[in-house]
Amino acid sequence: MKNFKFENWSKDNCLELISSVKEVINWEDPLEVANDLLKLAIDFKSKGSPQADTYKKAHELAMENIYEGGGDPFKTALESNNPVDVVSTSLYMIADRLYNFGREGFIKNEKGEIPEGYLVAAFAQVEIIYGAFNLLSCNTDAFYKATITSKIFPPMFPEKHEKIKDSIDEFIHNKQIQIGVIQPLSVFLSFLLYDKKPNPKFIVNFIDGNVCKILVKVLTGKPNEAVEMCEMFKFQNEKESIDEEKKADKSSPDNSSSSFRPFGKKDIP
Repeated sequence: MKNFKFENWSKDNCLELISSVKEVINWEDPLEVANDLLKLAIDFKSKGSPQADTYKKAHELAMENIYEGGGDPFKTALESNNPVDVVSTSLYMIADRLYNFGREGFIKNEKGEIPEGYLVAAFAQVEIIYGAFNLLSCNTDAFYKATITSKIFPPMFPEKHEKIKDSIDEFIHNKQIQIGVIQPLSVFLSFLLYDKKPNPKFIVNFIDGNVCKILVKVLTGKPNEAVEMCEMFKFQNEKESIDEEKKADKSSPDNSSSSFRPFGKKDIP
């Protein structure tokens, strides 16, 4: 898998991936989002609500991001004509869904809610994606750092950063989860990306759906169950590795069939 350039990803594959990601994260044009934030700020200010300052700051950050080139990342990736850019941009954008839940939780500040949990789950998603690209020798350091800085630790809520960090250290950075959850899921994702017949919808469903189900176990204090759920991936990873070695040695006929799917057809969009 050294220096994988996503040769198996056609233009249609890339377009399907972008479409699937946009659907999952309910993606909207950044300028429209910024305008909506400004309208909310004005509305809250007219009512004398302290939330006006929060939305005003959110609007300023949104506009700053647009001016710095954060308009339409999907369009920019497609214009590069590089499938590596398209796939990496799209996968890192999946974290937007959980990030938005966390951000809205901070804004609403409702009693009994723990919005940090969404950001911890988003961090785990990003770790898995980052690990998969590393296994394919694809450098996505810039995407990784930008995602952590702007989404996992949202600039508009600096007072929450320490609590988010502590939660990440508690739930994600411990040895059991790193070895039993993050690593096998990263390896499995790398095989899905490396597949000769990539399935974009399944990849998105895997990261946003099945991975999230496992992370729920982690975040609700059931790490053993999460690790157990990943056992099927460990088995499949070993099988895929053996198959790759056989192909490299030309000791078995080439098999261009798609990767094994550990979930039922009902789980695949």
